[in-house]
Amino acid sequence: MKTTLSRLLPLAALALALSACADRPGADPAADPAATPPVEDALPPPAATAPPGEVARDQPAAGTASTWACADVTVDVAYDPVADTYTLSHPGGTLTLHSQVSGSGARYADDAGNEFWDSGDEALLTLAGQPQRNCVKR
Repeated sequence: MKTTLSRLLPLAALALALSACADRPGADPAADPAATPPVEDALPPPAATAPPGEVARDQPAAGTASTWACADVTVDVAYDPVADTYTLSHPGGTLTLHSQVSGSGARYADDAGNEFWDSGDEALLTLAGQPQRNCVKR
């Protein structure tokens, strides 16, 4: 009898432990909305999306202006969020470039071949008829 009891005692302890973990009436967290945060609070913010057929791109902060060193040229860039344009001021004049589709970064260009494509503190500048320049934000 002692051997049977010594074999059953660990099984009884296991059964008791499992029953303590089982759902108890009134302990359902779904029944208490305050116990579970809403799903929206647990989700990350939505990623930037683009219209169908376009690639999402980074957008500069509204009304930002910055100065860039582009090889031998210094360029001042101002962003207009209403028109979604960059205005570039450089030694050769002023350009207004319109938003273009890009895989990453903010790309602005015109029909004459001028382009400014930035991503963070680096950019590429192409002035019509001139070689492309690497730029860094000052």
